[in-house]
Amino acid sequence: MEAVTARLQAGLVASQKISDLISEFSLGEYELASWETKNTVEEEYQALAGSMQELRELDPDFAERIPGLAEAVGVGRHISGAELEAEDEILWRSAAEELPQLQQALLQLLMHS
Repeated sequence: MEAVTARLQAGLVASQKISDLISEFSLGEYELASWETKNTVEEEYQALAGSMQELRELDPDFAERIPGLAEAVGVGRHISGAELEAEDEILWRSAAEELPQLQQALLQLLMHS
């Protein structure tokens, strides 16, 4: 259970960093954001996806019940597979629309572990 808790914590930290970075921007503003900001968002998405993938490997049944986990892993894979920078809209929409649900689930699971 310790390894699962560690992955939940790592995922929550990465998702909060993404939210903090993205929350100050509309989509149009994010598209104009600095390379450093976008690079940091991509790095945190990769960290989030890695933590969630490790969680899947540790306990697949548990991981499947976490809302937004599959989407976070998918965005991380998109970033990893991109030859150039990931598409701004994919990252921004995921952070704005899907990440809050994942964050809430991770927080609830950590509070009850």
